[in-house]
Amino acid sequence: AWSAERLQQRPAPGRRRGMGMGGAPRSSRQALLCRYAALALVALLLVGVGLAAPTSATDASSTATAKSEGAGLAHIGARVLPDPTNPANGVECRVGRPAAVCDPDGILGLTGTARAAAAIEAIRARVLLPCAGELVSPEIAVAIVDATTSGGASSSFSETNALSAAASVLDGWGVGAASCHTGVALVLAISDRRVALRTGPGARGALGDAESARIVSQMRPALREHAYTDAVLIALERIGEALARAPAAAP
Repeated sequence: AWSAERLQQRPAPGRRRGMGMGGAPRSSRQALLCRYAALALVALLLVGVGLAAPTSATDASSTATAKSEGAGLAHIGARVLPDPTNPANGVECRVGRPAAVCDPDGILGLTGTARAAAAIEAIRARVLLPCAGELVSPEIAVAIVDATTSGGASSSFSETNALSAAASVLDGWGVGAASCHTGVALVLAISDRRVALRTGPGARGALGDAESARIVSQMRPALREHAYTDAVLIALERIGEALARAPAAAP
């Protein structure tokens, strides 16, 4: 039977055709090429010392929120999963666009990850939680792997390990508002038959032990039928309902 645990706590510059330089005097062309080469060298030097600007706002946010796990990484047993909200990690997490879902083994497929991502965004659009005198959208992340080691399921991956993996998702990916930790992490290890739901302190009032147990219980029939996308969507729907009922939440 599936085992579950809950815990309430978080092109190189140079000469190119069509550039309009063909009719310029030789000295002018050489001067332009030298200028482009100098600019390229400056750019390379900036990248080398870490001064180049991030390629997107998501990259900047990912860098700012990475916690002690380091570089936006979450540890699921022996597996290391990168932050799926960083566009650079889309291929590894098998998501079509940046989203808070990482499915490196393709358990959900592109359609399943897209549906899970849409469900998360729908919750964020309709629910606000109190945080340091303000209202913020909750953050929910899903990490799903086939097995927690490269060799398959591990008999040593316990319920405690599953909870630690969910905590690693919260911390490593920076899930939830930094000031009050309004994050929720759902982790599934299919071959290990483990599922863990963990919350940050800011979402604790909405997802207590009893509510978490109900959510996991409602996932089990789909898990037994190997309907993993359905199981994740059921969990997300129930999480959204619970967050919307939280004291002072604004639906």
